[in-house]
Amino acid sequence: MVFASRPPSGIEADTVLVDGFGGARAATARLPAEGHIGWAWFDVPVRTDVCSIDPGDHGS
Repeated sequence: MVFASRPPSGIEADTVLVDGFGGARAATARLPAEGHIGWAWFDVPVRTDVCSIDPGDHGS
């Protein structure tokens, strides 16, 4: 099992993490450095609610 986005608590497992802020920083530095003069950034609000699924629920 591999977890994405954030590591699990209480167990040791492989996790894939992303650096959204670092990627955004690199992109905004690169565009003007390459001569782009007209660009925009569109984003969506960060979700703060957490959805949980009961492991005993099999969709019945």
